Amino acid sequence: MLTIKPFLLNVLTKSRDKNISAIELLDLQAKIAEKIIFCEKQMTIFKKTANRETQNDEWRSREIYAAHRRMLMGIMDGVAFRFLNFDRPVLRQLAQHNQTGYLTIGFIEEIKKAEYITKKSGYYVILNDLTNYLRHGDLTIISPDKIYIDEVKTSGKSKGDQKKILDELLEMLNKKSFRMGDQIADYIRISGKPISYYQQVEQIINRSKLIPGGIYTERISPYLWVSSTSISQIMKYFKENGQLPNLPKMPFLIDDTSPSTNSLMFFDEFSPNIMPYSAFPFSEDNIVEIITGQIQIKVVVNEKELVKSFKGRVGIWSFLPEMQLLLFTTLMTLTKLKKQL
Repeated sequence: MLTIKPFLLNVLTKSRDKNISAIELLDLQAKIAEKIIFCEKQMTIFKKTANRETQNDEWRSREIYAAHRRMLMGIMDGVAFRFLNFDRPVLRQLAQHNQTGYLTIGFIEEIKKAEYITKKSGYYVILNDLTNYLRHGDLTIISPDKIYIDEVKTSGKSKGDQKKILDELLEMLNKKSFRMGDQIADYIRISGKPISYYQQVEQIINRSKLIPGGIYTERISPYLWVSSTSISQIMKYFKENGQLPNLPKMPFLIDDTSPSTNSLMFFDEFSPNIMPYSAFPFSEDNIVEIITGQIQIKVVVNEKELVKSFKGRVGIWSFLPEMQLLLFTTLMTLTKLKKQL
């Protein structure tokens, strides 16, 4: 079974090209779709004889192809984030729907429609079935001033019902006013630049790839401790020394921290609250190593220090639900923080 890393690196790099044209984006999606379809066919073949209890070779093979499929869709989630300007409330709304299954013969019609729209208008078109986030309609069309969603293959009453739902959703998205039942919330953009630790975290990742033992840690703020582990360096260390390197100790008291998080927590699951790694401002090489598990990041948040950092700020609760501390801050942390402020 050939490694998928070179392919992931190739399509990820192309997807992050700021000068990519609408036609080039469509060609890239066709390339990714071809690989996803291949993975789905292999998953179907191995499913017949896969045994989860004994974890036989067929089960392992199916799990590998399923992981490849998730990685490819994760790259497409990064495309959705960039073309929708990282508007996480918008992306959450678009993710509130049932996920589609495997790609079917009808996907060909979606590609044809996307090609027609792209050539006719020059707009960028995202094939929704290749993503986890874009679950309404088949195509998300990005024009200079609006978002459009197109449903390609429905008919009859279903088409009428879906059109009504899509029309209501598009109205909310374009007006930045979200409705859930009788409740309405306006999307308010807070001025100012949020605190970011991405640069420091990438430095930690790069150092873990270079030092013997492959584990590098750093406290990058009063409330944030980050550890990066390079699996290749750990394996090299074990081969040379016959034992694993010593694990680092965090600089916080356990009672002051929220449960630690790591980059593998959502390896085989999707959450609309987590930004995909393909959208992180890291190098493409590091992103591919993270999504394939070759680099593992652990994050620990000190709740007491986090509370101190927010005290005295005005309107904190206007933007805190959108705050992302490197990977994410747990709901438990947010709840405790709100009570203490």
